[in-house]
Amino acid sequence: MRTVLQPVVLWILRYFLLFLVIVGILLVADYLRKEFTRWGSDTAELSRLEVEQGNVDHWQQKAKADLSDRVAQLKNAPANVLKARLASIAKEIEAKELEKQKLGGLTSLLTGGAIGSGIATRLQLDLEIELLKQERDHLGVLLSAISEPENLEQLRRKHVLAYAKLMQNEAEQARLKALHPVQVFVPATAAFQQYRQLRETHKQLAQENLTAHENYKRQENRVRSIKDSPQVFRVREDRIEAIVRPLDSAIDERRQSVRDNWFSKFSQPVSNVLQIALLILLAVILAPLAIKALFYFVFAPLAARRPPIRILPEASGVVMPQSVDMENPPDPARFTAVSRKLTLAKDEVLLIHPEYLQSSALESKIDTKWLLDWTLPLSSLVSGMVALSRIRCEEPVTIVISPTRDALSEVGVLDLPEGSAVVFQPRNLVGVVHRSDRPFRITRHWRLASLHAWLTLQLRYVVFHGPARLIVKGCRGARIEAADTGRRINQAGTMGFSANLWYSTTRCETFVPYLMGEQALLNDSFAGAPGYYIYEETPNFGRKTGLTGRGLEGVFDSLLKVFGL
Repeated sequence: MRTVLQPVVLWILRYFLLFLVIVGILLVADYLRKEFTRWGSDTAELSRLEVEQGNVDHWQQKAKADLSDRVAQLKNAPANVLKARLASIAKEIEAKELEKQKLGGLTSLLTGGAIGSGIATRLQLDLEIELLKQERDHLGVLLSAISEPENLEQLRRKHVLAYAKLMQNEAEQARLKALHPVQVFVPATAAFQQYRQLRETHKQLAQENLTAHENYKRQENRVRSIKDSPQVFRVREDRIEAIVRPLDSAIDERRQSVRDNWFSKFSQPVSNVLQIALLILLAVILAPLAIKALFYFVFAPLAARRPPIRILPEASGVVMPQSVDMENPPDPARFTAVSRKLTLAKDEVLLIHPEYLQSSALESKIDTKWLLDWTLPLSSLVSGMVALSRIRCEEPVTIVISPTRDALSEVGVLDLPEGSAVVFQPRNLVGVVHRSDRPFRITRHWRLASLHAWLTLQLRYVVFHGPARLIVKGCRGARIEAADTGRRINQAGTMGFSANLWYSTTRCETFVPYLMGEQALLNDSFAGAPGYYIYEETPNFGRKTGLTGRGLEGVFDSLLKVFGL
């Protein structure tokens, strides 16, 4: 029963987990879609609001300038002109208030579906009304500055008249007292009645005189304050800012919403460094082109005019390739094959990379030699000549050599007689045969003062001395040719050359193939003495070419080339 239920339970559990994963993916996708939609909507609304804000600001600056010009023109206008303008302002304000009511409230425009539609028009009406009101207030002050002195003169005359009446009343009282000094104090007399009436009239005239005096002083202070304060018109910016504040607040809210969105948090840092990244990318693209042009048109021609390098002038230039296994080979210069037979004498030792040892005699003795040459540990390690198979024998034996793991390589044997020396790249070396009583010799030669060495970045040359036999490899084969009176080959294919030859570099003929990475900058030239040069059939197979070169691989190879590896 358990055996039957277990697969069913596992099947249900597996698909239930799959269902949960699908639900989770759908939820995340829906959340991302909504966030992206909200970000797009907020961004679009923010863009429209900023456009409306720009329109309002532009109109506002123009309206302020027009208002200042109108006020300046009315600064010295007479009272009737000011009154006419004030009446016109009242009508304009009334008309714009009616128009504003038709558009609706500003809040509904800022929060409605069509964000930005009519906002500029609505704000312009508010600003026009506010500027008209400020113009009205200022013109009212100007009108007061004209009319208030006239009112002051009228109040002065009223005060003078009231004072004259008061003085006349007091004079009549004095005259009545002089004519009837006793009767004015005796009740029921005519003089008494007349005197009492004059006194009551005096109280009323005294009050009128006091009121006229206070009105005159009040108006005098007002006129003085108007004269003392300069009538300079300035727009009340605080009232303007209060009108446009809702639009600014709406823009701030949209900006905050956009900043808080995860899409902005991701895209903003990218956009901040995008320009610098593009400049760096452009520099990365153009720098190799500039460097290649500099090397082609400046350094390479300069190096071609410098004296050539000669490593060992006294050495023999003899290098004898072991012939292929046929009597009449079609191309004697091609000395390599997929597999080669090597006869090892009893007084000889073979050091070979295990990958290239295809078969050997049973009676031969095989052990391990960890480095090709203990005096050149770095060269041995980098060239792969480590953990070599060392083969010795009591009688001559035949050994078959073949690249068992590299389908494109071929192997060949070069015989270096006594006194011969050859400059050779250790990376193309797979084995060495030398006499058991005489180990082969490797020397290093630096050429720091040669422009050819610096231009090719090969400052050190590794030289193999005879007597010895070198087992070499080449991509799709290798060739050996005599230098004769002078030869040149593609530098990328050079494996080695006789140490007594004059070695120099010449620039390739055409710039575009070099720029595109189809041809090396320099060709190796050999001349000056009897000798040979060895090169691969297909150099640099499978390596990157083109405008960008080989990246870090090329940098590493250049460092190895400095040491002749």
